[in-house]
Amino acid sequence: MDKTRIARLRKLEDDFNLVREVIDALQDAVEDYDAVQRRIKRLTEYQESGEWLKDFEADERGEFPKDMPRGVLSEDGLDNLLSDIASVRARIAALVEEPDDENWETKYQEYDPLVDSPESIPEEPGSLIVVLRYMSSCPETWNLNLREFEGQEVLFVGDTKNLRNRIARDHLGNNSSLSSLRISLGCLHGMHQIDRDKIPDGVNFKFFSWEKRNKKFRSELF
Repeated sequence: MDKTRIARLRKLEDDFNLVREVIDALQDAVEDYDAVQRRIKRLTEYQESGEWLKDFEADERGEFPKDMPRGVLSEDGLDNLLSDIASVRARIAALVEEPDDENWETKYQEYDPLVDSPESIPEEPGSLIVVLRYMSSCPETWNLNLREFEGQEVLFVGDTKNLRNRIARDHLGNNSSLSSLRISLGCLHGMHQIDRDKIPDGVNFKFFSWEKRNKKFRSELF
């Protein structure tokens, strides 16, 4: 059984499911966006014609009922809405034009330890983001409110002088004490730190799970 191929297929299945979900939602959003084009035009003309300013001044004089909704007359409300519309249109246009990745100010390379080789990680300074796999979740007992990056929940953010060493050796290596990510996860799991060496130095340690030990004990007992 080829474990690497299985891991790669599972990853592609995650990609397939997430892209399908996003495209379905996008199709619905595009239909909704298309349906409000006349309303956008009417709001734009309302602001540019000067009528908005006249209504705003009339509202300041108390000429409109106090209980009447007036979001469109808020000082920044209409400006912000039209600015957001312009921003969305620019982003859509940029996606359609398919810009060259080399021109992006920030570019991230994806690394999956179950599929990719550590040699694929550049030996250079950079930032790293550790995310949960699509459709995965943290234990409810952690009670974490995680932010998202490209549709996946973020567990850890860091920077380093050598990406390959930090990721492959520290975060994914054999010594938990080298990884602030693994220390955090071990503490969240309620695991205990024990010295790695016979002579304690207070620096190198590993995590010990009483739960795993008790399971092993029960299996040997029964």
